[in-house]
Amino acid sequence: MAAAAGAAVFWHLAVAHADNARLETEAAYLREEYAAVIREAERMTESQEAGERDWWWYVLGMSHLQLRQIPEAKRAFGEMIERFPESRWRPDAGVALADAVWVSGDPAGAVALYQAVLERWGADHPILPRAQYQRGQAARAAGQWEVAKAALEAVVQDYPNSFEAGLARRFLEEAEFAFFVQVGAFGVRDNAVRLQRELARRGYAAGVHATVADGRPIHRVRVGRFVNREKAQEVARQLQEAGFPTRIVP
Repeated sequence: MAAAAGAAVFWHLAVAHADNARLETEAAYLREEYAAVIREAERMTESQEAGERDWWWYVLGMSHLQLRQIPEAKRAFGEMIERFPESRWRPDAGVALADAVWVSGDPAGAVALYQAVLERWGADHPILPRAQYQRGQAARAAGQWEVAKAALEAVVQDYPNSFEAGLARRFLEEAEFAFFVQVGAFGVRDNAVRLQRELARRGYAAGVHATVADGRPIHRVRVGRFVNREKAQEVARQLQEAGFPTRIVP
């Protein structure tokens, strides 16, 4: 009886220690001390006595992702998904893995991963508005215009009161579902018009797009409306060779 009681006390102490470790790690993550979180999470994922190892794999991946250590983030999320397929953190890890794939330069691959999360988990899961919104943005980056627009419209329709719905509405109202080559951005409209005319003289279809950034008007000079990135890159290269700074958007 005494031995059993002693074992129970030891178990409760171990649980309390694990809970303290998690609370301390969560606090460190919120303080953006990602390197410290990684060290603790690596220790806990290797410990056979650690509880909630799925959570430790997840926070390990998130910390690597915050530090833009993409291969390490993808490995951590992959391990978590493979080892704990029924974990309550599984949907979050799926979205985070898609984020990592997108950051690595593969938006089309990210679109497929976001879609897999949407198909697997019920419509009421709290991660789904973000998954659908991210799917729309990744599709825009990949030039999948129809997918992008449909995904953003789905956020507004299916999750109208979500934070992501507000963002999606703005994009649907303001965003162009095409690629452009931006050649300059000016606070003074006359400067933008002057550049636009110079580009037109050289045979480029350029326009001035007005917006507001940090409370100030900005006039962006952009060339074209390209349905694929390859054509936009070709025009950007031509402009660079002519001495103009360029940036492909979105």
